[in-house]
Amino acid sequence: MIQVQSFHQATSELAQTTLRSVLGKHELDELLSERDKMNADIQEILDAQTDTWGIKVANAEGEEQAARKLLEAARVLGEVPEAMQLRYLSTLAPIGTQNSTTIVFPFPTEFSQWLSRLQSAGDRPASPPS
Repeated sequence: MIQVQSFHQATSELAQTTLRSVLGKHELDELLSERDKMNADIQEILDAQTDTWGIKVANAEGEEQAARKLLEAARVLGEVPEAMQLRYLSTLAPIGTQNSTTIVFPFPTEFSQWLSRLQSAGDRPASPPS
């Protein structure tokens, strides 16, 4: 039997390593279409290791907690529209440090509405969004 000193840390590190390993083997569209299969694979790998520790990792509970946090975040961001803009801008820093060739820049909905008004007004000047 394998013993660990800090089962919380060991389980967390094992879950992270397993997740990276399983996700790294698949294309994004495959991950999205076969989510249940990925969950089962991850659960099987985690169970094989953590059973000897006397620990059972429950993915469903983690998914429920994540869903609740996303709902809470959506409510907070929905209450203050400026918060969403700040969130968009805060994601640019980590994206800029990656070696990616494509960056999707968030586009404020107010700006598109202003452009539509400008286009429909023709030559008449329109005031920019405030």
